[in-house]
Amino acid sequence: MKSLLMCAVALIGVCAWTAPAARAGELDGTWMGQTLVTVQGDHADAYALKLQWTFAGDEFTLKSGDKTTTGKAKIDAAATPKTLDILASGGNGPRLDSTGIYKIDGDTLTACYTIREGRPKEFKGGDGKILLVLKRQGK
Repeated sequence: MKSLLMCAVALIGVCAWTAPAARAGELDGTWMGQTLVTVQGDHADAYALKLQWTFAGDEFTLKSGDKTTTGKAKIDAAATPKTLDILASGGNGPRLDSTGIYKIDGDTLTACYTIREGRPKEFKGGDGKILLVLKRQGK
């Protein structure tokens, strides 16, 4: 009985250790902007429709018109809520690092993030936070 319990504990430990990496790929693919609430609380949906985010492992590309920003995406899919930190490093677009949270519901990605502020605690734009809703393209 004791060895069975030890095996169960070991298995739970291995599952918990591998789960974040397995779920981190849930962002992989291309996402198109749908709605956006700015740091001031204004709706900028027309701008959101121009945004195309692509995630591949720990890298991201953001395209908006003729501007492109690339960099690293630090994802913690095991956190509650899940976290996403953007570290911009290249391209001809804005190079603003951000910390945020995200959730996925089917093909909808909702992200709330700040630039130069602390990590948001809820999915709400305005008051220094940006709320962005995106739809997955293809699969």
